[in-house]
Amino acid sequence: MICRGIRVLVAEDDPISREFLEMILQQLGCLTCCVADGKDAVEKATTENYDLVLMDITMPVMDGIDATQAIRTAGLTALPIVALTASESGEDRDKCLAAGMDDFLSKPVDPVRLQDVLAERAPRTSTPAAPPEKPPRTDRQAVLSELGVTEDFYAVLLREFVRHTGPLIERLANAMTAGDAAQVTAIAHRVKGSAASLRLAEIQRLAGALEAQSRAGVARSELEDDAAALAASFYQFTVLIH
Repeated sequence: MICRGIRVLVAEDDPISREFLEMILQQLGCLTCCVADGKDAVEKATTENYDLVLMDITMPVMDGIDATQAIRTAGLTALPIVALTASESGEDRDKCLAAGMDDFLSKPVDPVRLQDVLAERAPRTSTPAAPPEKPPRTDRQAVLSELGVTEDFYAVLLREFVRHTGPLIERLANAMTAGDAAQVTAIAHRVKGSAASLRLAEIQRLAGALEAQSRAGVARSELEDDAAALAASFYQFTVLIH
């Protein structure tokens, strides 16, 4: 295994993304510990030994920026911390660097890029083998190949996606009714991230569009079509996998 024995702390609030990362890391030979918010990440990092931290930027209780600053303030200046971010903005990347992060992984995480980061940042990682050429993503088998998972495990992840996302879609409808733009943005962001991790392109696209529109302050009446399209796509998906 490429990274046998490397101890990785994963801080990621989305359960689908968290399970996916844990599976990929374990396939590479890493020893993993997963937490769902920045406060728990700080507690784990400062009381246990890790070789690398994968830190989501947007988390409840304490976000990744504050968690990283707390870890650095505690004296762990040499511990590699890698940001997990869906943002491509230079401003967000500057904030991560200023907080003390060492590197970035764009979400959805590419397993080959993750392997490269481990090889560069984790102190006991051996030189990774050259990654295989990726096939074009044209069907289910190509997605499995890109993610590096079996058909059975992918089916488990899809069922988990449905289980976790169903309540989010219901909360989205309530947030739309209440005119709670912050909640709409947060829910759309989370659905987008989960869908991206599993390469569910249409749900990812619709959730991303809704997030962008809501974040831009578009009126509720103009968001209704986007929210309805996302819900319809999700419910259609649930029928297809059962």
